[in-house]
Amino acid sequence: MTFLFLLLVFLLGFVTMFFGAISGGVGLVTRPILVFMGFPAGVIISSSRVAGVVGDWPGLYLLHKKNKLDWKIVFFLVVPMTIGSVLASIAVITFLKSSLDIVLGILLFFTGVFLLFKPKLGVVVSNREFSKMKTKIMSFLCTLPISFLNTITGGLGPLYSLIYVWIYGKTFISASALWRTASNISSVFSAIIFIVGDSVDWQLCIALMIGLGLGGFFGTKFDLKKGETWVKYIIIVVIFAGAIKLLFF
Repeated sequence: MTFLFLLLVFLLGFVTMFFGAISGGVGLVTRPILVFMGFPAGVIISSSRVAGVVGDWPGLYLLHKKNKLDWKIVFFLVVPMTIGSVLASIAVITFLKSSLDIVLGILLFFTGVFLLFKPKLGVVVSNREFSKMKTKIMSFLCTLPISFLNTITGGLGPLYSLIYVWIYGKTFISASALWRTASNISSVFSAIIFIVGDSVDWQLCIALMIGLGLGGFFGTKFDLKKGETWVKYIIIVVIFAGAIKLLFF
């Protein structure tokens, strides 16, 4: 790969992660562009998964520093995320991809409509409506399938956020901190599978990793400064953009 080509990969990672650091949805943009650039789908999934593990650390550090992380919930969510991620990593996914795009596009569209009609949801902390046991069961059952699908398609961070806003009563920034940290920890296992399976393009991975890391740091810092309402608007935009992309492109 030429230096210019790797520079484009770096810029792609930086720009998408800057705007998607809190909202999620990065994979819905980066993966199709990388396909257009000529990378095989399997290499993109594996390389972006490995790059994302390290690339997310700077942003997660800022969220931890600002006390946005609830570590008890994070370590619980790691279990279903790991199961879903590992299952997706070893699954034969080629024949599922087209049908998944349609289903996920419709799901994202209705998620966006729901948020538009709930102006206070995710902007302020709300009281939890469920018992501790019910909360754990619901979050486990919702997290596992999203983790499976997210490993394949990428970009489903907004769905994680909405679930944790609803179940745990978190704001969007705190909900993002939950899924990003739990996803990062669980991704280590699927990343190991990809590395052992020798499906990682290391030039692509490292260029993307650096871009994601810098974009995640500055994007998270910017979003923390702008506040919850700004983040919710960005999440809604990302959701509808993702739905349009999955349904029509």
